Amino acid sequence: MERWMNDNFYKDAELMHLFCKLSKEEFLNENQHITEYEYNATRCIWRDKGMRTTDRQIREDEPTIEDMRWDIAEHEAMNIQTKDLIDHLYYGMQGLEQMPDIEIRDEWNMLFGDAE
Repeated sequence: MERWMNDNFYKDAELMHLFCKLSKEEFLNENQHITEYEYNATRCIWRDKGMRTTDRQIREDEPTIEDMRWDIAEHEAMNIQTKDLIDHLYYGMQGLEQMPDIEIRDEWNMLFGDAE
């Protein structure tokens, strides 16, 4: 595994995109220079570090407004503090589907615009 980590597989954005998108069999067939051991090791690293793949990370097309709404909700869910969750449950909240499209686009660009 050490050789593999030194070869920067883990830092290769395109390979990691495919890693997240394809099944194990598809990934190994398309990337025959990567062993099954290396593939499994990466899965273990992701599991142990609590890493996950978001819909935004595997999207290939430009996001629609509905995609942006989902991305924002996913981002907030992954980062929400317990107190904020209690506030939402106690006081309620306005859903993202109620926000105007322009506000969604602005929020999405603020959160993810530079990441693209």
